[in-house]
Amino acid sequence: MRARNVSSGCLHDAARRRRAALSHPAAAGIDAIPKALGWCSGAVLALMVTLLPSHAARAADVPERVNFSVTIKPLAAQDGTVNGLAVTEQIVLPDARAPLTLVLPLALPAVPRNAEAVSELHVTDARGEVALAIDDGGPSQGFALRRWTTGRPVGPQVTVRYRAALQPAQTGGPPYGMKAAGQGVAGSTKSFVLLPEALSSDASVLMWDLSELVAGSIGVATGGAGTLRVPGSPMVMDDLWLLAGPALAGQTQTDAVFNAYTIGQPPFDAAATMAWSRRAYEVLTSAFGYMQAPHYELLIRALSVASYETGTARLAGGGSLMTVGSVFSPSQDVQTVQSTIFHEMGHQWVGQLSNGVEPWYAEGMNVFVQATLPCASGLHPIAACAKTINDWARYYYTSPARHWSLQQIDAAGFEQEAVRRIPYARGMLYFASVDAALRKRSAGKHGLLDAMRPLYIARHAGKRFERSDIEALLRRELGEAEVTTFRQVVIEGTQLIVPPSNAFGACLQREERRWSSEGKDIEGYVWEPVRCRALARPPSRDTPQVRPCRLLRGIHAA
Repeated sequence: MRARNVSSGCLHDAARRRRAALSHPAAAGIDAIPKALGWCSGAVLALMVTLLPSHAARAADVPERVNFSVTIKPLAAQDGTVNGLAVTEQIVLPDARAPLTLVLPLALPAVPRNAEAVSELHVTDARGEVALAIDDGGPSQGFALRRWTTGRPVGPQVTVRYRAALQPAQTGGPPYGMKAAGQGVAGSTKSFVLLPEALSSDASVLMWDLSELVAGSIGVATGGAGTLRVPGSPMVMDDLWLLAGPALAGQTQTDAVFNAYTIGQPPFDAAATMAWSRRAYEVLTSAFGYMQAPHYELLIRALSVASYETGTARLAGGGSLMTVGSVFSPSQDVQTVQSTIFHEMGHQWVGQLSNGVEPWYAEGMNVFVQATLPCASGLHPIAACAKTINDWARYYYTSPARHWSLQQIDAAGFEQEAVRRIPYARGMLYFASVDAALRKRSAGKHGLLDAMRPLYIARHAGKRFERSDIEALLRRELGEAEVTTFRQVVIEGTQLIVPPSNAFGACLQREERRWSSEGKDIEGYVWEPVRCRALARPPSRDTPQVRPCRLLRGIHAA
């Protein structure tokens, strides 16, 4: 795969785009997002990316209502760097007898004053500009909201204009905030797009105005390059990853289902890392095996600071955004960045339980996959997976919260890192133990992903996926005692996890390790590489030349 700089031009093929859309059904209950087969660069990108719901087709004689559209214009300083955003929204209110309320999260992880970024907010209709009242509070989807409500009824045509400030490059945490990267910008719509509350719409539209950016710039969101036309109310715009600027693209084909873009100057070969990510995407698709290759956008922003390497993905949401810096931190290298990419991409397949995000599963299962699949498939040497495993093992054994219940951990909040990581680490260690037990019971023919696949297939078909389903699997495969162990270890935290020596495969062996934490010596375990037999099948031409080790049944060099 050869990377390219995206340049100006338009490529359209509506028939192929429709066929591609119909070939990728809903993932974990969320409609798949087919990609535009081309791009346009210029003042306003206007290439449509249509999301086609799998459950119904709109009658041809019924006009589609598009009651919300937003245009994002990155603003450039004299040196070409982006220093803010100008946003214009067009809203159609079917009932012009009521006031309009716009909402934005007051705070986000790592963005404690999120709503303060909005300035110069103006709302107008046919009768002119209208005053706004501000009210803070009233959570939605876990976030407290700021509400701007018009002082009188407005409509039916309403225009909203405002500026949005960028977040400083130095702040860490999940990459929600919009930040400058090179001569571009990237972040999440959640950090700045004001959404009309309780507005129905058949579709919502996102457009780009790139007139202040350098020639050859593009705008990309979760779903593709150019303008997005997304079925549903404005809330479908609540959590899209965005990137705009002179991006390096990791694909040359115009109908790819996996697409990667890098903005800024990372401390690694961006083209090679995006090529590695494509292979990782293929490994994940093959290993889980319960759905066709989903459409996916991987966005990488490189900031002009030391790399702190973080990323975030919507669960089964078709994309992720990675943040790196211009230089590596002392403990980083390209493999640690790739491991984080693999983790964020893994969320597309691992997904979540139907009743919401429970980190012991959504993160714990995903960390188990991150810690095993890259080496089982030949993407990474075994030492890289050992590092991932041992980092999480250290978090678990040295944390003061290792015996906390999930309820206590949830009440502690997001900011306490040593506490927040426990469900991730517990899940990894527990699922590795279950995988080892299943492999032992089946003489190596049956592992955790094999056991989970029927549950994933059912979830993909629209059935609910609950903790009780996982407990039923444990009961069926390993007996009632295993359900008790699961609750004590994962849910209640009353029992310490000590996975067997071969929990992560024959290439890693458990060793005792002593750490110092809070003035105390803490005993725990790590897994160190040992000599083991490589897979019989050699790596393909595109696979790194390492000696992969069979950790999970059915996984081979990609």
